[in-house]
Amino acid sequence: MIGMIDYIRFLLKSTNEHGVHSPFLFSLITKGLYSRNRLWNDKKRKDVFVERVLSYFQPKLIMSSSPKEKTYTFLANSNYVPWDSENCDKVDVFFIDENTQLNKKVLVSCLSKMKNDAFVLMDKRARLNSTKKLWEIIVDSDTVSLSVDFYFFGLAFVRKEQLKQHFLIRL
Repeated sequence: MIGMIDYIRFLLKSTNEHGVHSPFLFSLITKGLYSRNRLWNDKKRKDVFVERVLSYFQPKLIMSSSPKEKTYTFLANSNYVPWDSENCDKVDVFFIDENTQLNKKVLVSCLSKMKNDAFVLMDKRARLNSTKKLWEIIVDSDTVSLSVDFYFFGLAFVRKEQLKQHFLIRL
């Protein structure tokens, strides 16, 4: 019941592409997430969210703790490295899901080393407290200038040319 109340609160506060005043985010939503692609026609947006985001950005290197055999097909088709604070400055995407075991110190260290245009992609569908806490750390980070909460997922971008903004967007 608590999850349903949280979701209703989210729906009341959130917007769609028409409430976005960031050209960067508007383009992502309209061309990446809401795009009509026959590969995704019969699927719900939240089921193909990760694939749509990665298809839109075409990252070269992804950091993830999820094994390649897992259902995330993008890992099988991408260069990926396991979570390691030594590689944080080389990675385009930091993927976090319920399998990611990070402490605050490692996460803050990685966030501070992220290069411009890198981003964090968080799968929040498991709705775990640990994931909520990591998301709050990411959003509050001085490195992250644009964060977007899609309820089931979160995106946080390092964009030095953009002022800090946070959006709640319905899928």
